[in-house]
Amino acid sequence: MRTQETRRIKASLLITTVATISTCAVIMIYNFLVTEDSYCNDCPPITQDELDAGWYWGFPNQKKPGTPETWIQVGGDSLSARWVDPDLISDIFNHNGSPITQEELTNGWYYGELNQKKPGTPDNWLHKNEGTRSAMWFDPDLLAREP
Repeated sequence: MRTQETRRIKASLLITTVATISTCAVIMIYNFLVTEDSYCNDCPPITQDELDAGWYWGFPNQKKPGTPETWIQVGGDSLSARWVDPDLISDIFNHNGSPITQEELTNGWYYGELNQKKPGTPDNWLHKNEGTRSAMWFDPDLLAREP
């Protein structure tokens, strides 16, 4: 019980930190942290592969039977909605593709879904428009340059 509470507190601290960057940041980044205590009766049980990966696709009402109690739902009803082990959030949402370019750093933005954050993207950059063709990562200090 204490471990579960500790993980929820860590997740809450993450949101609080993000919220201090921008009032809208929580909505822009994840529509974050919906905790769900009941399981979906119509969903198949969680698989061993999903347990090993630390996540699976699912909306808030799609928590699979067997999902560890410590797992949280991120993404709300967006196209990137999933249930995740809170200890693995940074690994799951970091893209392992090509690093951010100097041009993207200079422009202050690049197109990409929530799970397409490029290595080297500054920690203060935010995400918005998840689930649309204009999903992007951007520098909140350079909003005037945003397309």
